[in-house]
Amino acid sequence: MDPSSAEFLVNYDQELRTMTRPDKAIINNLTMLAADHLENYQICAGITRTVERCVVDAPPSRKLIPLYVMDSIIKNVGKIFTRLFLQNLVDIFCGAFESVDN
Repeated sequence: MDPSSAEFLVNYDQELRTMTRPDKAIINNLTMLAADHLENYQICAGITRTVERCVVDAPPSRKLIPLYVMDSIIKNVGKIFTRLFLQNLVDIFCGAFESVDN
């Protein structure tokens, strides 16, 4: 992966992880960034892995935030992201569900 793509993914990860509550503006921005990179499979795959990793790594009280981002990307961008997220969707969702107490 070229350095600019790697830097983009680091910044994407940082913006996603800084949310402490679902913020519609940030979720929309992350979704638009995903849409802007549809032509670059490596970035699409990297965004997918970043969101999935954030769901796994987030404390139970914050797991819903990256799931909202995932939902927004699938609903509003679709295309390659639908296929990429579907590869691990059941495992990611079930892991998040099992880790939350209520």
